[in-house]
Amino acid sequence: SPRSRNSASARNAPAASAKLSPAMAGIITEINGVEGQLGKKGDVLFKLDSRAVDAAVAKAELGITFAQANVDRQKKLIAAEGTSAKQVLEAEQALAGAQTELAAAKVDQTLLRGEAPMTGTLVQFDAKPGEAADSTKALAEIVDLDRLVVALRIPRAEAMDIELGQRVRLSAGTEGAPITSSIT
Repeated sequence: SPRSRNSASARNAPAASAKLSPAMAGIITEINGVEGQLGKKGDVLFKLDSRAVDAAVAKAELGITFAQANVDRQKKLIAAEGTSAKQVLEAEQALAGAQTELAAAKVDQTLLRGEAPMTGTLVQFDAKPGEAADSTKALAEIVDLDRLVVALRIPRAEAMDIELGQRVRLSAGTEGAPITSSIT
């Protein structure tokens, strides 16, 4: 009957969810979340040790400074006919290489941050400072609970009484408030 209190087996199937794993292996140095917390897209939920990558960024920045100074020097020398066009091109090529190294190091820095790919609720968060992490294990799962889909298995005898648009009240045992919705 439409007012049946019989239990039906159900499976929550999030319409929008994401599991978050680190893109690189490393040691977790910082966590910024707990299960049940609302996270916004772009929030940094965890960080991995970035000391080696930070050093690579600093080294690449120094490389750019040196390469730019060499390009400037070679351009002054060519004006005074004290160098060749080849050496100017080599200096410019070295500068471009240093800029590429810096860009790659900065990408590596971003890969050490676990950013929420969407807005939602953290339904699982298994990251602890000091622990090793890699891409094979999800550290967090975020779900948009406003877009939650529930799939029900209803006995055939009761399914005959169900209609589109019918109001339903779902509860998950004794935990949390019941959800009222409609059949679509």
